[in-house]
Amino acid sequence: MGNEQNEWREYAMGDLVQNMRDPHVVVAGTARDPHFLVAYLQDEGAGYEGAIMVYRARPDGTTAGPERVLDAFTRATAANLAATSADGERVAVGNSHVTWDPRIVLLDKDGHKVSDALLLIESGGEALADCFSLNGTMHGVLAHVLNKDTGDLRVVELDAAGEIAQDVTWPMPEGAACPRVSVDPSGIYFAFPQSPDGGPTDVYSLEDGTLTRVATLPARGTDSADVWVLGGEEPLIWNSNPGGATFARMVNGELVELSGEISGSPISTRDGDLLVNDGRVFLTSRSDDVTSIVEVACGAAGRAPAP
Repeated sequence: MGNEQNEWREYAMGDLVQNMRDPHVVVAGTARDPHFLVAYLQDEGAGYEGAIMVYRARPDGTTAGPERVLDAFTRATAANLAATSADGERVAVGNSHVTWDPRIVLLDKDGHKVSDALLLIESGGEALADCFSLNGTMHGVLAHVLNKDTGDLRVVELDAAGEIAQDVTWPMPEGAACPRVSVDPSGIYFAFPQSPDGGPTDVYSLEDGTLTRVATLPARGTDSADVWVLGGEEPLIWNSNPGGATFARMVNGELVELSGEISGSPISTRDGDLLVNDGRVFLTSRSDDVTSIVEVACGAAGRAPAP
């Protein structure tokens, strides 16, 4: 755990999680007052039906729980996701399988339920689900899933009280892969890359229950890819390529590369979405058994920024 003063502390979780099925340690709270929630699977009957259980662990070594928070499909191929709001006050956990209707629940930072379970697809387990994802917002959580039977993407935002703030059902763009989600102070963005040939990426903004296209990132081929990182007047774009990591601003629809060589990859969530929901970008790299974490400052819009 690190803070703004570059002070680091280490907590050992091995004794707590060693006997749990698929343990997932989720950090809530703040660096000054961290709350660790350990979500794991528990079988309760035949046919892989069970639950997600949550333990609370504190840095002083005390624990509380477990608490049963969500019905779950416990087979190893199930998707078990978690996300934390940017303010650290809320955590969501979710569970899905190909034919197990995806569901989520919102918790507080101590692991107690704030909302009832929410089914993102209600088919009785007969619909095919894909693209299941959870992302923290400023104070709540955003979930999306693709119903492959209808071709529609459902997007649901829960606020801090566990109430639905936005609920959108939207046809998946033709030929697009599962979207990457970016949340920052300027808004919520869905980037749909064309699959599988490295084609252009259409970026949509979610606001007031509507998805609106705001940009198109150019095709780069199979060895290079542009990733939407931050929105705003001049959005920040990260390019992943064999030579390393570079950044650009989008100015009047055109990419303007920023100076400075950066090594490493943006830190992402368990399911691949970028961790940028407080408006900052962090890279991680590993060399000679040493892991480095670097915060990248890319300047303000309208200036001549450099990473």
